[in-house]
Amino acid sequence: MVGKAESTFLSISILMILVALVFLILTISSFKTALPIETPERDLDRMELQIDHLRQKVDRIGQKIDELEARLQDLQDGLEDLLETFDIAETYTITAYAPLDPKAVHGLDYIGDPTITASGQAPVPNETVAAAKDIPFGTRVWIEGVGVRTVNDRGGAIKRGRLDLCMETRDEALQFGRQRRKVIILKEGAKD
Repeated sequence: MVGKAESTFLSISILMILVALVFLILTISSFKTALPIETPERDLDRMELQIDHLRQKVDRIGQKIDELEARLQDLQDGLEDLLETFDIAETYTITAYAPLDPKAVHGLDYIGDPTITASGQAPVPNETVAAAKDIPFGTRVWIEGVGVRTVNDRGGAIKRGRLDLCMETRDEALQFGRQRRKVIILKEGAKD
């Protein structure tokens, strides 16, 4: 009987060792998944190459933007020179207003809701211009030294031969003051 007891003990011992090994393997594999995976050196090198490639692309795009901005400026300068050579421009009195500035003054910078122009659109600084009723809303005008703007507003003091530029701040508008500039009506909008 002793032989059978020893054999049973040995079997139980082996079974316990196997259970312990399975438990150890499961524990090790769960630690492996919880620990951060190390990136092989070749993957890091590949990632650095990709980053360098992307930086080069960004640099090339930046250079293209600079080139396009310079070409645009050349075109604007050429347009202004061309428009000045033709005698199609009329001289207007140009003033400025700033309806969106917190320092805006009712009656000077706006009447009613300062966030809506007479056309029903929002005023856009450096884009919107107020004109007399003889120039329809949506009309594009070129103003000497200012560029192209869109008529989307009216004003009580804005009569024929006068335009009022929408500016970002009241200080900018006051600094602009009252100036005489050549103006060309480029494209008329729909009649009001």
